[in-house]
Amino acid sequence: MMEAIERPVTASGPNAGGDEMSRETIQDKTYRTIGYIETMPDGKKKALDATYRTLGYYDPKRNVTQDANYQTIANGDVLSSLIFKS
Repeated sequence: MMEAIERPVTASGPNAGGDEMSRETIQDKTYRTIGYIETMPDGKKKALDATYRTLGYYDPKRNVTQDANYQTIANGDVLSSLIFKS
């Protein structure tokens, strides 16, 4: 099984504030970047692969994960599993 190391990256600079998204870098055990999870100000999340291709979305209000075509694939947040499968 592949291990992941999550490295949070937050907005910085003159416009950094509570109204911007944050991005977590997901790395394998050899520190190779395999994807990202972006969290929007409203709490929704988006999974991206290492080339920034959208893999899916998570809506915390509905507690549902959807694929890139907005088809529901699971209850709960399973975005990291989308990154591992890509």
